[in-house]
Amino acid sequence: MAAPLVSICIPAYKQVRYLRKTLDSVLHQTYTDFEVIITDDSPDDAVRGLVDEYQTTIPRLIYHRNRPALGTPANWNKAVSLATGTFVKVLHHDDWFTGPGSLAKFVSTAEQGDLDMVCSAALATNEARNETKLHQPSREIIQDIFDHPHRLLLGNLIGPPSSVLYRRDLGVRFNERHKFVVDHEFYRDILWKTGKAAYIEEPLITSISGSDHNVTNDCFTREIDLKENLDLYPSSGPKFKPQERPELVRYLVGLFSRYGIKDVSELLALKPDLAIDGTIRKALRRSRMKGTLRRWKSNVTGSAMYRWMRSGPRKEHQVSYSQCGEDLIVAHIFRSLSVKRPFYLDIGAHHPRFLNNTCFFYKDGGSGVNIEPDPKLFRAFGSARPRDTNLNFGVTHEQGERLADFHIFNAPTLNTFSKEEADRVAAEDERYRVVETKKIRIRNINEVLAEHIGGKRIDLLSMDVEGLDDKLIMAWDFDLYKPLVICLETISYSATGRGTKNEEIIRYVIGKGYMLYADTNVNSIFVLENEWRR
Repeated sequence: MAAPLVSICIPAYKQVRYLRKTLDSVLHQTYTDFEVIITDDSPDDAVRGLVDEYQTTIPRLIYHRNRPALGTPANWNKAVSLATGTFVKVLHHDDWFTGPGSLAKFVSTAEQGDLDMVCSAALATNEARNETKLHQPSREIIQDIFDHPHRLLLGNLIGPPSSVLYRRDLGVRFNERHKFVVDHEFYRDILWKTGKAAYIEEPLITSISGSDHNVTNDCFTREIDLKENLDLYPSSGPKFKPQERPELVRYLVGLFSRYGIKDVSELLALKPDLAIDGTIRKALRRSRMKGTLRRWKSNVTGSAMYRWMRSGPRKEHQVSYSQCGEDLIVAHIFRSLSVKRPFYLDIGAHHPRFLNNTCFFYKDGGSGVNIEPDPKLFRAFGSARPRDTNLNFGVTHEQGERLADFHIFNAPTLNTFSKEEADRVAAEDERYRVVETKKIRIRNINEVLAEHIGGKRIDLLSMDVEGLDDKLIMAWDFDLYKPLVICLETISYSATGRGTKNEEIIRYVIGKGYMLYADTNVNSIFVLENEWRR
């Protein structure tokens, strides 16, 4: 059988209700020279069962089950890798062709213009709000993107991947190291490779937005949104011409302000190899100025005089510095137990503000001991945490003191003394790799406690040592040191976000007189049961 002209590639993950609509829209297309390839990341057989229903009505329907699950966007690439058509039409499992002539319009536009890429306007349906919006940039805006692909650094104006048809032999792949910027990075790479592209102002695709299952819901974090933008900057940023620089600075100011970035160290904590140029420095200065103005405004609007003049209460809110709001949960525990200015021990502190479980309490008047073995990350603690005791070494369950191999990743949150853990993460997720192995001093946990804690009560123990948490907590001397609250990472790293929960360590801590108060999936938060229930 001759290869089809178009390969419709559908990367699927559960959501069979939407997938049925996707397949129905494919089935009703007036253009029929296509194959359909479904790659399935689901943990069950629901997608397979649905595909079986369409085997007799969609002639060239290919199903592939990923074992193990690949995650996005590796699942997208898997579908494309199985394609045989001249053109590829990625169609996400919760997107569908707006009308029966949609695919014909894509194909005729591509063939008549001998084009390598065709994109269209799209409809975005928000089921929660019962509304549909039209994503339809002007032809001038899209042409500007076609002519200057580096401008995609400023955001995705083209639309979802489902609104694009492209020539397979371009050989461009979705970057599996990314999760949020992956679509406009993909468009940028295609346009850098070819200028033969066109835009259709008619919305040929409909997509779901604002749903709980949308991947982008979890992407507005420093680790994803900011980090991935920094990854794109070295290749796209220098291409901005002088007249474009003010727009780039404004974009970076917004990005830095969104995540409260105050200095270069916070950027380097995310991307150690980032070259800090004049544009970034200017954006940092303006971001700090913007933050200062925001704080000034907050002080003014928070004053009693202002509230009296406005005759209304000020809205209260709290900022979390933790990965998943763990510090706000612990703060509630402390308020309930009347703990003010808590004393904490932060093992694997990472950064004084960024992804840190104790920053909230330091800013609220607390103090404690921070242990961070990475020399580069440790530098920021001296100026940011002068009330704390800051220690630059690692801790171990083993006796004595020695030098140990410390495996430093291109994402510092994954740094570890465990070679087994380093090898596992690098093998599972090609986005991350060990960039350096250093000999770092490492000391026994109970010896460190005796020297730096003494007779003090630890109100909060925060521990994150990547692969060694269970060994450390099981070596902890609970007879001498019984923290009021423990925040402990209890899930293994996974490229797909589906890590294994360490039930054994949870049971062990509970057996030491604690109750499991909360779990954020990444971390478990325990509180001494006799203190909480008295």
